[in-house]
Amino acid sequence: MRRRLCPKEALFTPSFIAVCSANLLFFIASFMMVPVLPIYLLDGLHASKSVVGIILSAYMIGALVMRPLSGFLADQFPRKILFLVCGILFAAQFEGYLLFNALALVGIVRALHGMSFGALSTSAATLAVDVIPIAKLGTGIGLYGMMGSLAMALGPMIGMLVLEAGSYDAVFITAMGCAAGGILLGLLVKSSA
Repeated sequence: MRRRLCPKEALFTPSFIAVCSANLLFFIASFMMVPVLPIYLLDGLHASKSVVGIILSAYMIGALVMRPLSGFLADQFPRKILFLVCGILFAAQFEGYLLFNALALVGIVRALHGMSFGALSTSAATLAVDVIPIAKLGTGIGLYGMMGSLAMALGPMIGMLVLEAGSYDAVFITAMGCAAGGILLGLLVKSSA
């Protein structure tokens, strides 16, 4: 069904605010790991630098592999349901960093985590488009995308602050908590698709 152009529709609806805020929390959770995971792998698990590079790359490779499939899934299933399922998978996979201390298993968790992130970020973007009025699509997408940039600025800092104040486990639990917050905010989104 084609949406109609209605310039008076409000952009800042509860659904738009919820999907943007959820996106911010999911991305903060992801970016918290950027400075912490290499330190954890080097110091905590005594990985070589090349193994650290491989494990870190597994995340983006997983995301790249998943994006084409997740786009297809976003067109086949209700977007909010897909978003919530991907969010739950993304949040749950932080548990893998707490459970496993074998490098091979952490690498597998990292690849799977990247796959869930790829699917989550794709489903979140399609959900955002669904709640943005067509007349304000450019502004809405710009603001939605800004949440990723804001998370890129905040996430690493939060990760290192939590690490300094606590432990690696505290970082993983905090990131999981951010992702759980994203899931809760996702429940507030009202989408017709």
